[in-house]
Amino acid sequence: SSKPGVVGSSPATRIISKGKVFLWWYIHVEVYAMHEKKRKGDIGVAKAIARLTELGWNVGIPITEHAPYDIFAEKEGDIETVQVRYTTPKKNKLDVKLQTSWADKSGNHIKKRILSDYTVLAVYNPEFDEIYFIRSKDFVNDSCLTLRLVDTMNGQIKGVRMARDYLEL
Repeated sequence: SSKPGVVGSSPATRIISKGKVFLWWYIHVEVYAMHEKKRKGDIGVAKAIARLTELGWNVGIPITEHAPYDIFAEKEGDIETVQVRYTTPKKNKLDVKLQTSWADKSGNHIKKRILSDYTVLAVYNPEFDEIYFIRSKDFVNDSCLTLRLVDTMNGQIKGVRMARDYLEL
């Protein structure tokens, strides 16, 4: 039996009516979206760690979550700091956002990439299950980077970054 003003009968579906259903739905969707983004980020980091390990790198995770990079890698005395991006392809290209955004009690914030934040950008493509490694010094854009997955229709080469050129570090 359900009580007046309550939708559903099980504890999981008991939602107060009159406008509060929408609020519950909005909060639920926002929390789910936040967890989905974090899950994708975790997958990207795991894939980057696995690929770097296959390539002979020793990989570590910083103790703090406030570092501007996700992982670091060492090989033969060289150390790289690596920022990982999980990016789904659209129209045969990966448009990688380089800025970070978050919201807190002070409002919404956007932090543009700074060259010294990391030395390598690792881009995970879930459709091909591949990681592309771009050295930070090889691009200067602070908001977006595009990697093409197929050759251009007009044969343009200048200014085009082909993802296949970044499979090794």
